[in-house]
Amino acid sequence: MINYDKTSEIEYRVRATMIKLLRYFIVLSIITDIAFFIYYLIIDNFRVNAIEYFFHRLLIPNVLILSMYYYIIRTQKKDLPNERKSVELAFGVSTIGGISGFFHGYYICTWILCSVGLLYSVIYNNKAERKRLLYYCYFFVFLDGLMTIIERYKESIMGLSSTEFYIHHLIISFIIITITYIICNVLRDYIEAMIDAVETAEAKKEIYSTKLRYDSLTGVYTRNFFFKEMGDVFADCSEENPITMAMIDIDNFKMINDTYGHDKGDMVLKRLGDLGRSFGLVESSDEVFKMSRYGGEEFFLIFVEKDPAICYKVLEMMMLEFAATDYDFTDKKITLSAGMITCKTPQPFYDVFKKVDNALYESKNTGKNKITVADMI
Repeated sequence: MINYDKTSEIEYRVRATMIKLLRYFIVLSIITDIAFFIYYLIIDNFRVNAIEYFFHRLLIPNVLILSMYYYIIRTQKKDLPNERKSVELAFGVSTIGGISGFFHGYYICTWILCSVGLLYSVIYNNKAERKRLLYYCYFFVFLDGLMTIIERYKESIMGLSSTEFYIHHLIISFIIITITYIICNVLRDYIEAMIDAVETAEAKKEIYSTKLRYDSLTGVYTRNFFFKEMGDVFADCSEENPITMAMIDIDNFKMINDTYGHDKGDMVLKRLGDLGRSFGLVESSDEVFKMSRYGGEEFFLIFVEKDPAICYKVLEMMMLEFAATDYDFTDKKITLSAGMITCKTPQPFYDVFKKVDNALYESKNTGKNKITVADMI
């Protein structure tokens, strides 16, 4: 499935990048405001009311912007869901754009930062919050555009044609933000479709992996997976690290299939698989041994336990419990035969396999329902 820890890490990095860019914008904005203040105060021969300019264009907007930035940083440090942090950041970016446009009269800042906030909202899948953000951006664009038109008109620096120019820009700003919102929803739908596709692919991959890893009837490891995973285990054998292997076979299994049917044979095979898992053979932190279906009614066991005597005892207990199983199709006891070997020197896998197979053959031909232990190698 999707790795949500990794996804959360990506979201965190995107938020961190957005906050860094926002910090750069704020620093640049403050430097620009100070530069213009100096220009109007000194170079422009004091034609601008210095106190009014200082409060209206420099102090108030930047205090509000820094306060919003501080709020964003505090929000990111709180123990909130990732989506909530992203929503707060998107609204914070749009708010800073609205404040900047309102006090500076350049509402191009508003629609640019509002558009950035909307684009960032693609990171979370909450259409209701995104729509709320759209209306929030509309409010700031309208407020800042109206403020700009009123200021310019009061200053008598524009006529009707100039008024129409700003109104046109206000309309264009609304259109840009609306288009940005539509693009955001399209992108988010595309992202969701990609996530669904990846999750479907991951689910299928898990199903196929399980089929390759486990035998569908008995639930133990498949032959191919077992050989792939355990093929080199005997290369590390030593006196301190002995490896014990067993091969078991259901006695008279062909007769069971021929007499009672293959469905009854499958019942016996499944019983052996269930019994194996009950001994902690498959995917257990306290596993005694790993078990694989070699083919038909034959199974491999490779023990985790180092003491051969304990391995023998566990195998014997398993065979006794299997033989004690009652079936609804026969009153006869169904038993197991086994061959067993312990390796204390590095050996090729197929050499070990040949010896344990011979030990099993001896059990089958000397009475069945027994364990034959091959000489240690």
